[in-house]
Amino acid sequence: MSKKDHLYELIQSLDKSEKRYFKIYFTGEAKEQKYLKLYDAIEKAQEYDEKKIKQSIKDAYIQKHFAETKYYLYQLILKVLKHYRTENSVDNLLIEKIQNIEVLIQKALWEQAVSELLKAKKMAYDYERFEFLTLLFSYQNKIIVSTRLHGYTADDLDKLWLEKSKAFQNFMDTQTARHKVMQLLESKNRIGYIKTKQDKLFYDNLKKDIENLLKHADCTIAKIYAMESLVFYYNHTGEKKQQNLYCKKLIELHTENPSINASNPYQLPSAIHNLCMSEINLFNFDEVLNWIKVQKSYLEIIQNDAEIKYKVEWSLASLQSFFYNVSGRFSEGKLIAKEIIKWVETTEEIDNTSKWKFYGNCAEIFLGAKDYKHFFYCMNKIQEFWNNIDAYNKINYTILQMLAHVDEKEIDSALYSYNFLEKEIKSIRQDNPTKIEQILLHFFQQLQDKKQTKNHNTLLKETHQQLKENEHEIQTGEFEYALWLEQMLTKNSFENLVRQKRKLQAADFTPFWNEDIKIKVDVESFRKSLPKRIR
Repeated sequence: MSKKDHLYELIQSLDKSEKRYFKIYFTGEAKEQKYLKLYDAIEKAQEYDEKKIKQSIKDAYIQKHFAETKYYLYQLILKVLKHYRTENSVDNLLIEKIQNIEVLIQKALWEQAVSELLKAKKMAYDYERFEFLTLLFSYQNKIIVSTRLHGYTADDLDKLWLEKSKAFQNFMDTQTARHKVMQLLESKNRIGYIKTKQDKLFYDNLKKDIENLLKHADCTIAKIYAMESLVFYYNHTGEKKQQNLYCKKLIELHTENPSINASNPYQLPSAIHNLCMSEINLFNFDEVLNWIKVQKSYLEIIQNDAEIKYKVEWSLASLQSFFYNVSGRFSEGKLIAKEIIKWVETTEEIDNTSKWKFYGNCAEIFLGAKDYKHFFYCMNKIQEFWNNIDAYNKINYTILQMLAHVDEKEIDSALYSYNFLEKEIKSIRQDNPTKIEQILLHFFQQLQDKKQTKNHNTLLKETHQQLKENEHEIQTGEFEYALWLEQMLTKNSFENLVRQKRKLQAADFTPFWNEDIKIKVDVESFRKSLPKRIR
């Protein structure tokens, strides 16, 4: 096992834009080239092996002063990263202004200090960075006292006190709202799903606290955190209409104050992601497509920040692969699925869990469209991550492959995986499989039985009927096994059958759509509010 090394970890943590910035920063700096040699050697290394890295660098100075060079490079990278982040980062610009104020106070340049202070306060208010206002007020007090209250009346001091009180209240509301988000996350991890009256009481008390905060909060950032908490709460309690309502209200709040996004540019796309997931679960598919378009527009304005860009790309891949599966729009989804696979295979940042899930979602789109070439390509790629895949999905992917072979009338290929499937289900379910799994196991068992007297179509019809009777077990996003067998028995396509079923299901969920709330996102206003390094 390779030894942990701080410099190696720091270099490996850099995203593409940071690496590019680091290289550009020292272009033409001859004296820094030896440090770039060490940087390149460590950046290319798969693991930290000091001996191999030393041998790969043909530089006598580095060989002799390796530890010293490492230390200097580490400090150099931090310096460049600070410079990179400072360029129009709200927090860093405020820190810089605070440092300027401190210097000007030390020099007794009171007018200049006040001028810088007023600019810093305006920025803190505009971006609702209330934690900085506490420090700025302390500098304002210092200036007032040092100048012996020059230009300040009793009324001015009262107004300042009211301003401080209001700013402090906003700070406390923001911190309280953040705390409620953390409480909900912790309680979900600890309690899981609500099972007892005590669990219900705990969550209801949390909800009351959040609703009270939302009523009296006077700043956007506190309201955003409060609404995020309510989205989380209603998702956890399964109240679909309320969850959808607060998903929409959250985006509406962002549109009212786009500058808030400057401090955390992923807040809006995160809110859009949650709304899309809510609309998918309510079968409001046209609305989902509208919000996916907004998410794509947002992606266009954050191209210069690799971290945010990756998060939005991940969101889009996740939303689209889920949307085209659930909606049954497999023919349209084929092209999108191919784009997602290309993105997965050319993006270094994606973790293995995300990879197999994307391949799995795309596989189901290709299967629905009967594009078996790309379906089996995805299935083969999934095999590369088989040890990372949870038991439920192992069963699901195995059944999908078997059903694809049955549709192609390749019965021997379908039955090749039967023993594995039976063993997995028995092991995972402890000899207590779900009703759907029992039906499918019996179906494949009969296909395997050479003494079976029923013809193929009769067996399909019987299994289809049994699956139809147990459709209530199928959750949103799960494969429609009954409809897959139905398309084999009729001239209707699987896509048409799924879309017809979704149309009927949508009628039940229409009352939950909150169609009275209309939101228009002006992407250009968000672009203007973002730091220049991002846009």
